[in-house]
Amino acid sequence: MFDAFISCWDEKFKTNLIRPITVINDHVDKNWQPYIQTPPFPEFTSGHAVISNAAATVLTACLETIMSLLMLLKFLSGTKPVVSNHFMQLLQTTEQGHGGIHYPETARISIAQGKEIGNYVLKTLYQRQQLNKIIPMIKHLFFSCLLFIFSAVTAQAQLTNTGKQFTLMPESITGVDFRNDIVETQTMFLYVYEYLYVGAGVSVGDINNDGLPDLYFTSTLASNKLYLNLGNFKFKDITESAGVNGGVGIKTGTTMVDINNDGYLDILVCKVRL
Repeated sequence: MFDAFISCWDEKFKTNLIRPITVINDHVDKNWQPYIQTPPFPEFTSGHAVISNAAATVLTACLETIMSLLMLLKFLSGTKPVVSNHFMQLLQTTEQGHGGIHYPETARISIAQGKEIGNYVLKTLYQRQQLNKIIPMIKHLFFSCLLFIFSAVTAQAQLTNTGKQFTLMPESITGVDFRNDIVETQTMFLYVYEYLYVGAGVSVGDINNDGLPDLYFTSTLASNKLYLNLGNFKFKDITESAGVNGGVGIKTGTTMVDINNDGYLDILVCKVRL
């Protein structure tokens, strides 16, 4: 999947193709909107199609035997098994324009790209004569994970017995009372904006050059918050006096950087407006 991500995003910013909403709004219907929110990066190729088809290609080749055994167990237990254990058949409805954020031709090319990446991985890393080794490897990995989890739980129990390593500081002491509450409405819900619950993030930086890291929290739907570090884990909300509440729009990310090179950090907020 790493290879699929790299290949897809490399092509996105190499081709830099605009989304359907831009073309349709400029030349066909200025009020047209896709069924789902258009992501803030180039259109070609499709991440959904490339990554899912690459994963399905590899899973189909590597896990056919395991899926067959699972189907047999389901059958013996009286449960109706899935008709096919072929992962590619689970992607019959993949893309096809994907809610209006991709062109149909992009979907076709992206599916082929994903399959090619999956086949390349299989050819390079898992030659056909070595595929029989996959099942023992998976079993070994499974029991190794169990051992790791058991060890982690044991270590946590021992850590609990030796005392706390961190102390939770309440907002009454720190002054940081930010909450990113998501309240769905008839016009704003997950189907309208698929990244609604992803969160917008936080940026940390010394905005006044006093040597203390200050905090800037971005709210998906409400006001952002800027907290000035007073030292000793105490912060002051200076959002309104600084004029950085984020304004209208759905916030999707933030960072601090000295854009104009004046020696002071600037706050960059990425957002979309529906």
